Amino acid sequence: MRGDRGTYLSWRGQFSMMWAIALLVLTSGAAIGQTMDKLTGAAACLECHESDKIMGILKTPHADFKDPRSPAARDQCESCHGPSATHMKFPMQVGNIVFTKHGKTPIGVRNRACLECHNKGDQAHWNEGAHAKELSCASCHVMHKPQDPMVGSVDRTADCVSCHETVLESAPAPSSHPLTGPKAIVCTECHSPHGPTSLTTCITCHAQDPETFAKQSAKARDYHGRASSKEIECTACHKGFVHSMPPITLAEPTDAP
Repeated sequence: MRGDRGTYLSWRGQFSMMWAIALLVLTSGAAIGQTMDKLTGAAACLECHESDKIMGILKTPHADFKDPRSPAARDQCESCHGPSATHMKFPMQVGNIVFTKHGKTPIGVRNRACLECHNKGDQAHWNEGAHAKELSCASCHVMHKPQDPMVGSVDRTADCVSCHETVLESAPAPSSHPLTGPKAIVCTECHSPHGPTSLTTCITCHAQDPETFAKQSAKARDYHGRASSKEIECTACHKGFVHSMPPITLAEPTDAP
């Protein structure tokens, strides 16, 4: 009988361990796939996440309950961070979608959360651009600050050159497209951070219409006419007049929580 009881206790212990492992696997899958979890609501999130840095989002469009497009009007925190019921039960073992610099959430998963809403205009072409492979939206944008530094900021160039470090060093002086000073142009006036830059970016300022062609030399008209008909990028000929074309090296993302 003692041997049978020992066998029973051994099997019970092994079964308990197997059940614990299975539960951990299942709950981890829930956090990754977001298919087995349930919503909890912002009130539950704010029991732990209530710092000033996080609460700043209440002063942004994302927290506008009256706008049906906003995260607040849908699933609140979980509109972006995913269902949190399992995270509430196992906060140290199971995470949500995390946008911080050292977060373990894959970049593609983070960006999908943003692109569910921000999917029009240039943003619709995000996956075609160079940034999509190495950066998350939150590497540049800060959602929990009342003022996102990339929206309406005149100093966006500083954010760009924090990664594209050699651009300012290679800019000619003087230049018709200055990158510094009172008449400086912002990087995003020419470059699309949300997708590939195309010929149309240049001609929004440098119109290629009959009146403009009439003011050009015969040689320039010939070049521009052929470039336009064959959709050749302006930078195929016009290189280095704003800055050199160095290899792109991206620094460690500095996304904010």
